[in-house]
Amino acid sequence: MQNYIKRRKKNHFFHKELFKDIEGTKVLEETSTDYLSNHWLSCVLLNKEKATYSSEELRIVLQNNNIESRPLWKPLHLQPVFKNYDYYGANVSEALFNKGLCLPFGSNLTKDDLDRIENSINNF
Repeated sequence: MQNYIKRRKKNHFFHKELFKDIEGTKVLEETSTDYLSNHWLSCVLLNKEKATYSSEELRIVLQNNNIESRPLWKPLHLQPVFKNYDYYGANVSEALFNKGLCLPFGSNLTKDDLDRIENSINNF
């Protein structure tokens, strides 16, 4: 189990390093030292004006390179089953959904997988 957690943390730091010099991107992580993530998921937020591309455009590039990524979870109030119900909120979840992307992640990613992910993003 310990090795599994180490590999997840390693993948998180891989993504953090990959996006560190790309303006308008932010890999999600702990908000302070009061929290400790198990890094079971790695996500990035993209500001299209600064990054010059959206999370959806990046998702498509990754998909075209046979790399799976997904938008952040669609908020419940945007799903068809809830369309007739009132929504109370400040649209934070909607903003995260529109800007966020769940990155390729897993404890079984190989060095070749990581290289392919890195090359796809850097060549975009």
